[in-house]
Amino acid sequence: MNKQNKESLITSVKVTKIFIILVAIASVITCIVGPKIVSYVTLESNEGVFESPWLTGYPRFWIIIIGGYICAIILFVMLYQLYRLVVRIDGGEVFSERNVRSLKIISDVVLMACVLTFIMGITCGFFILLICAAAAFMTAIIRVVMNAFSKAVEMKDELDYTV
Repeated sequence: MNKQNKESLITSVKVTKIFIILVAIASVITCIVGPKIVSYVTLESNEGVFESPWLTGYPRFWIIIIGGYICAIILFVMLYQLYRLVVRIDGGEVFSERNVRSLKIISDVVLMACVLTFIMGITCGFFILLICAAAAFMTAIIRVVMNAFSKAVEMKDELDYTV
């Protein structure tokens, strides 16, 4: 690897770590102001912009609050696993079982978020289905990358045993 590619990789890893930290900070802030946002969206909206398919009032408010905090926990697990993955890759550990395991955890929690936001979307607000669609798409992408990493680990192990 030439010097320019190595510097580019180092910069990319630093930017990724900073981005993960910024998303975590923004998520903590969102958790703090979440009830105010949900109250505005569910209880104070008189124009019908955020109409609900099934639930209204306080049941809708509490389902979105509880679902939102569960999604926050899922997000923090995902960010933690993603940060660990980036740190390991930065340290030279690319195609390893630990990275495949991290990608599997990330994929599983994103799929959980997909299911949860689908339930919230059909009961509390169709706008939440946008998050469900994004999570479904990301789950597919993460699974493809995970399977590629898993195959690379198998090939690496075979090569190690051959030599």
